[in-house]
Amino acid sequence: AQAGQAERSPATPAAAAMSFKPPPRRGRGMQSGARCWAPHHAKAFTEATVKEMLADGRVRVTPVDAEDGEPWECSPEELLPRAEVLECKANMDDLPELHMAGVLANVEELYGRQQPAKPGAGWSAIYTSVGPVLIAMNPFKPLPLYGREWASKFREAGNSGNLEWATKTLGPHCYGTVEQAFQGLRSVKHQSVIICGESGAGKTVTNRKMIEYLLDAEGGTGGAAADKRRIAEANALLEAFGNAKTVRNDNSSRFGKYSQLHFDGELKVRGFDIEPYLLEQSRIVVEPAGERNYHIFHQLVRSDLAAELGLEGGPKAFELTRAGADLRCVDGTAFDDAEDFKKQRETMENAGFAPDAQRPIFEAIAAVLHLGNVTIEGDTDTSKVSPDSAAPMSKACELLGLDPEVLSGALVRQRTAKYTKNLGVKEAMSQRDVVAKAVYSRVFNSVVDGINERLQQKGAQAAARGQEASLGLLDIFGFEDMPVNGLEQMYINLTNERIQFLFNTVMFERELAAYRREGVEAAFETPPSNLPCVDLFTAKHPPGVVKLLADQVNVNGKDGSHLVNILNGKLKDSDFYIVCLPKMMTEIMKAKRAKWPSVPTLRYDECFQIKHYAGEVVYTVRDFLAKSRDTLLPHLAEVLQGSTKPYVKELFEREMESGKLTVGEKFCRQLESLSDKLEQGGNVFVRCIKPNPKMIPGLVDRPLVLEQLVCGGVVAALEMRKYGFPDRMAYASFVKEFWILDFGMETKKTVPPRRHAEDLLKVFVGEAGQRYAFGDTKVFLRAGVLATLRAYVAFRSFYFAVMVQRRWRLKKHKKFIHAITVARERISAAVEGATEMGLAEVPEVAKAAASASGAVEGVWRALEEARERHGADTPRTATPKIAMDIAAHAKDEPRLRELVEKLEAAIKMVEARKAKWEELLARKLAQTRKEALAMVDRVEQMEVGCKAGGSGEGLPEHVQCVEACKLAHERLDAICRQDLPRLERDGPQGMDLSREPGGNEDPCPQARELLASAAELVAAANEKAQALGKVRFKFDQEASGLLSARDEALKRLEALQAETKEAILGGLDGVG
Repeated sequence: AQAGQAERSPATPAAAAMSFKPPPRRGRGMQSGARCWAPHHAKAFTEATVKEMLADGRVRVTPVDAEDGEPWECSPEELLPRAEVLECKANMDDLPELHMAGVLANVEELYGRQQPAKPGAGWSAIYTSVGPVLIAMNPFKPLPLYGREWASKFREAGNSGNLEWATKTLGPHCYGTVEQAFQGLRSVKHQSVIICGESGAGKTVTNRKMIEYLLDAEGGTGGAAADKRRIAEANALLEAFGNAKTVRNDNSSRFGKYSQLHFDGELKVRGFDIEPYLLEQSRIVVEPAGERNYHIFHQLVRSDLAAELGLEGGPKAFELTRAGADLRCVDGTAFDDAEDFKKQRETMENAGFAPDAQRPIFEAIAAVLHLGNVTIEGDTDTSKVSPDSAAPMSKACELLGLDPEVLSGALVRQRTAKYTKNLGVKEAMSQRDVVAKAVYSRVFNSVVDGINERLQQKGAQAAARGQEASLGLLDIFGFEDMPVNGLEQMYINLTNERIQFLFNTVMFERELAAYRREGVEAAFETPPSNLPCVDLFTAKHPPGVVKLLADQVNVNGKDGSHLVNILNGKLKDSDFYIVCLPKMMTEIMKAKRAKWPSVPTLRYDECFQIKHYAGEVVYTVRDFLAKSRDTLLPHLAEVLQGSTKPYVKELFEREMESGKLTVGEKFCRQLESLSDKLEQGGNVFVRCIKPNPKMIPGLVDRPLVLEQLVCGGVVAALEMRKYGFPDRMAYASFVKEFWILDFGMETKKTVPPRRHAEDLLKVFVGEAGQRYAFGDTKVFLRAGVLATLRAYVAFRSFYFAVMVQRRWRLKKHKKFIHAITVARERISAAVEGATEMGLAEVPEVAKAAASASGAVEGVWRALEEARERHGADTPRTATPKIAMDIAAHAKDEPRLRELVEKLEAAIKMVEARKAKWEELLARKLAQTRKEALAMVDRVEQMEVGCKAGGSGEGLPEHVQCVEACKLAHERLDAICRQDLPRLERDGPQGMDLSREPGGNEDPCPQARELLASAAELVAAANEKAQALGKVRFKFDQEASGLLSARDEALKRLEALQAETKEAILGGLDGVG
């Protein structure tokens, strides 16, 4: 969340796993021939086999995939065991080999699968789970995974108490996770969903989908529907004011937020509020390279209000939007800011902001844009607003309701009750930026406050009656380690450190506490707590980082090395604090420059290092004190409080009331308040994962994904869930749910519940020890045991139901009638399904459908005629008569069943053919994408050589080389981002479903043509690069000759110096 964020390059497996404590079995006992996962520089881990054990204790491994290279040596501790058959599980508790390599392979395998179009047709391609943790991979494309059909399935399962069954059947899903939290409100009145992940991982979309699900849960019309619309619009509204285009994401949240829905005693939505965290203020006055300012700035300068607000000229006319004016979306399309602004105004109105309430908001934002164009001139001691800036200053003050002369004077002077001090240019520009940031940040907070005021009323009424329940969604920024980590990164990582402590508490400490309370031996050891790392920042006595920063702000201390010396002196004894030394910084700079393309030089005396749960991070102390000040200087606050605009005046009227707390102190208060709230209720977690930095669908950057899985605590959670007892039930509840499995229930009514539970588990699961354990009041079960028992219950319940229904049908003479009805329904469903899938016209299906329909319709007509004849009779007397009338057709039942089965088999066979065609297409497109990306690498290498500088720059050959590389790169980018997704949507070409596809079938000839066209451009670029190389070689030869001649001339001149000196000493005139 800082200016100039750079793309993260793949980490090594060792770096990614820096916080992960591997299971005891890792790599030990490996023998020659053993299957294993071995570390790999590009894949993180790859399938391999132990080739031999070496004398020095190391091992030599052979990769299964020949493309992974020749056999190599490594330490046994780096290896992980590999199962003979790699199973893919949506619930990773069930993985047979549970470690980071297995998790990575499982996530990648699911991500590569085709997404089922309907619920129940298969697992989701992007969601997996472990316990209360949902893992969400960003698909970078729309998927048929949301909407009413999906939502209704999870909602029905939650209301009927079958959510676990739904999750097993439908697979993990964000709807299932939020439904779990919603159902938790019935027992604990506060629930939270904690959504974490790095920029571009999909947090914003996941948060939005969950809120939409909750708002749709109860339906409703009129006022209720209007309130729900406002809640939905409020979330979308904040995206315009708090989101921006970054190098990682077109719609990146630049603030954290806790969105809380309030429910009454009947769990109906009655209110909504949002609490924002750490808005990125540096972006307001500086657009980072390759990024844009907040969406609302770019929307406003291209809106229909631009002329009224003095914003003519578009984004390039304003300093705060100029750098991002021409940036496009990741997929190459342009931002439609004008249309987005129209939608934004509608969104604001739907959220409760009437047009007259919108106007002052837009005026204040326009004033910030004009302030950005105000320049200061002068020297280091005095300054003034440049005369050229009179127009933007005047317009900014007009919009803010201020006197231009008063504000101009306040920017270039610092005034107190005792003195007035002139400021230099740099200080005055800093004050200008402080005002701009203060105005925008308070506008942002006012929008949040306005949303909360409009949506909290009913929630407050419910709370007053003591009936309130609440469900919050925390959308929080992920852990960051950037080329330069400043104050923003420090608070982001502090937040993640605190959330990780909560995660550890939920996943580990609460498990252990439950075991201890029940007298059950724990299945794992308690991991080290990271709370001391949090205290290193937040402690007051002795002071932590935040308190030391505040002390320096209050005494107007110095930044940079002075502040680092204070931190080093006070915190050096902490186990989580590292003093930066020159040699250490040299190694750190090497590592950073190997990871990022551009890293500025960092001074050791301006840096300190922290041992976070996700690894060691270096923080650079530049402008820490300036950024820590959250209040305006008194004379600036006084100017803004004197505004003639009621809206602006209200923004700053509480300025003096806010006290002298720094940004860090206020943030720590917010963080602790949030932590208390989370710890008092139930929590589920969502870890959003960014599959690759280029945001290309279907591509998995394995090291990057592994780094996120490990740093997010997912792998550690899997280990705990696998070796713990995640499910537990009171003995009475267990017997109440599973009594139906016991044939001797009548004889066991007096048996104590624990004894009864022991008997049931012994019969249906086996002896105690491995799969379950008995506590004082509860039985503890391994993952999967409850599901197995419930499957037995469902089977037996179904058996009883079928037996009763069969006897009733036999008694009422309805068996054959039922069979006819079922056959007709099956045929209708089969034909409808075939039509939906485009299979109805295939000869095998059409023929089978005609035969089955013709046979069943004859019997159905006879049945309808019999019902008509006996319609006047009562059902009790009519049923036997109808059965007698159609008894002659009873012999046709086997034939009808056979025809129906043939129809279904024909559809299944043709559907399988279609799947093979689609699989051929998927493989073809994957190979095409792989070849295209390989060409991209070649072009990028040529571009580096072409742009490397040196001789020949500016020559026609150099220009031609640059242009050829650009054309090739643009064509390949279009193939990856536009053409291949389009071909995937279009489906296989020339697909003939009347036969099996052969081995030589080409489901997509156009892919070959695309590669050929790209190859021509790459070849042309290569030709231009070679021509440039020849020119450079010739130039270098000629230059070498000239340099040799120059050296000879210099030698001759040097030889004359001695003679010249003698002549001068001899008194000869004119020498020299």
